[in-house]
Amino acid sequence: MSQVHSEELVYSQTTFSHGNYKYLRIVPLGNGQTPTLSATSTTQTTFELPNNVINLALSKLCFDLLIPPQADTKRNNIYSNALSLIDRITLSTREGIVLVDIPSTHIFGSLISHINTPSSELLNRNAPSTALATGAASNLTAEQNLLSWNTALTTSQSSPVTDVNRCNGAANYQMGGVVGAAVAVGALSSAAFTPYLEPLVLFIGSGAVSCGNTISYQINLSAFKDSILELNKNIYWGNNLVLNINWNAAIKMGFSTTAAVTANTLTSVAAYTIPPQLNNLFLYTACETDPTIISELVSVVNNGNFSLMVPFVNYQKYVTNSASQATMQQRITRAQGATLLRVYFGIYHIDETTITTYSHNDAAITNYNTMMDGLRMQDFTLSPTDGTAWLYNERNFRDSCMLHIAQYRSNFVHVDSWCGNSICKNDDSVLNGLSLDSDRTWAVTANTVAAAYRYYMYYTTQKKLTISRGAITLY
Repeated sequence: MSQVHSEELVYSQTTFSHGNYKYLRIVPLGNGQTPTLSATSTTQTTFELPNNVINLALSKLCFDLLIPPQADTKRNNIYSNALSLIDRITLSTREGIVLVDIPSTHIFGSLISHINTPSSELLNRNAPSTALATGAASNLTAEQNLLSWNTALTTSQSSPVTDVNRCNGAANYQMGGVVGAAVAVGALSSAAFTPYLEPLVLFIGSGAVSCGNTISYQINLSAFKDSILELNKNIYWGNNLVLNINWNAAIKMGFSTTAAVTANTLTSVAAYTIPPQLNNLFLYTACETDPTIISELVSVVNNGNFSLMVPFVNYQKYVTNSASQATMQQRITRAQGATLLRVYFGIYHIDETTITTYSHNDAAITNYNTMMDGLRMQDFTLSPTDGTAWLYNERNFRDSCMLHIAQYRSNFVHVDSWCGNSICKNDDSVLNGLSLDSDRTWAVTANTVAAAYRYYMYYTTQKKLTISRGAITLY
């Protein structure tokens, strides 16, 4: 039997070597620090990372987002999950070896940010200001993190933080973590509203006519979950890396309204006609400065002995017709990785603009089941309304920002995991998951309200990263 001693009883000295970082500020190639975004298409920015010992997870993407005045509108609305600004992110070597590729990053973020972020981490993040002055050209200036949380709303608060996840139309506008009957803004008070630690989807910025808003963003690369970017590891790559960011079209970042929010309605929702502008765009790369750590990592790589298991995101999208049942199937092979860690699945509103872009509540789903290799993963049919979907998925949400069933119903996601731990606590650098030595087939059959929907499936596999002098492989 092994023995574990209390630290109060252990007196021996132990030597630790901790990382000591300095930030190297990198400017984008080509289009510089002030790219103008498009209303309907993506815009690409490229960074070249130096050949240093780097901790990608601790590196930060920083910029200011200017939302110009939108003609006669009085109010700009921006989704508070910062990943909504990004359509795709890739990291590759100069030779073209793809290390990270997350398509539809904005959807991936809305689907998994809740469940892949520890609630303890959320406590250390700043929430954007919700008491905004009007009439000033820069009335909205805040550090905008990936996630923010609810605070108790009062009747005097002129700019409430709201949740658009249950919003399938302008007349069905739910507030915060409240699920059920619509609640008027003026009726919310600190006594009647429970401030859950819920990551919000929509941030409302107020402003007078012809008033612009500016938000300062600071996004840790660790926000890009299930990828090398999330791993808190020092790595010497032996070569420069290329980070590409495709900024989203403005129609997926937010929207404008012609009047303030009253009760539960949005008045005259419209897409941005004047796209946002990025300013002061930098990548702050966390470079190791400890000479001992640098020397050891460089030596390991040059001797051809560095290898690490890393997660890799794969993606599939399926658009249904108006039928009330649909099946989505995905074959997963050794070409996608050595093991399968988990599969995420969500059903979204068919429209991909303004207030419906991130709507993935459970209102559309009657019941469903998932299968692996033709065998059902569940012995009973899962339904969001009777709590069985929460019953099955709750184990994967432990210690995450998905704190309660009401929040889950507003942000529906199904997870099949083969890791044996909650998602936000799993170490994806340790060999884990379902072997892909033989091909696998995952499928879902869902009964829905008869309408067209977008089915999104992301599946995370594990690959072996090997770095030697002048060569990088990922297989």
